[in-house]
Amino acid sequence: MVSLKSLLGKEVITYDGVYVGEVVDVEISEDWRVAKLIVRLERDAAKALGSRLALRPRGAVDVSKVKGLGDYVTLSVSFSELKEAAELL
Repeated sequence: MVSLKSLLGKEVITYDGVYVGEVVDVEISEDWRVAKLIVRLERDAAKALGSRLALRPRGAVDVSKVKGLGDYVTLSVSFSELKEAAELL
């Protein structure tokens, strides 16, 4: 089991090793499960999702797209597939 405290601040990378950003919050479903990770996006990741240079762009990644959790949160998609796995907030 992972605590919220240990999850916040973790770096998020794609399956092919591209840095996406850092976990800053989570979204909880009605049945009290973590549904999405809220990520402060790195500039290239924000552009890939269609951001127009927001000061602190954020995106939501569905937890079904998380492949692993260790030193990093690793997504199950490559950087080129990021737009299909995350949404801009």
